[in-house]
Amino acid sequence: MSPTDPIGDDEVIFRHIPGGTLFQAPGPRITNKNFELRTQRQETGVSVSRGGVDSAADVMARRGDPQTGSLVAAATAGDIRALGLEVVPAAFDDDPGHSEIRSATASLDDLTTRRALAKVFAFVDLQ
Repeated sequence: MSPTDPIGDDEVIFRHIPGGTLFQAPGPRITNKNFELRTQRQETGVSVSRGGVDSAADVMARRGDPQTGSLVAAATAGDIRALGLEVVPAAFDDDPGHSEIRSATASLDDLTTRRALAKVFAFVDLQ
């Protein structure tokens, strides 16, 4: 699969979830804070990785730190799109699987949308 190919609805999408109570609530469960755009960086979308190019272990190796409690979560692109969001390739030379979740008919600026997005993602067992 080429990193620039369109992302199909059945493709798995990974998101690094940092350790700490801001990003992981008791349970642990994923908080909506993981999907908040950082306006100071003028982000157009939430960074994710596509499963057709990267594995969950690749995502952890590139972005995470298990010693600080980092985890990786996954959802399908179709589940994300069902919320009114889009998932698009946004590859970098050093990260060909990089993609973004972007606002479409729903907005990532909306707390309700981010809460719903957090619920479609589930932690991945890296063992």
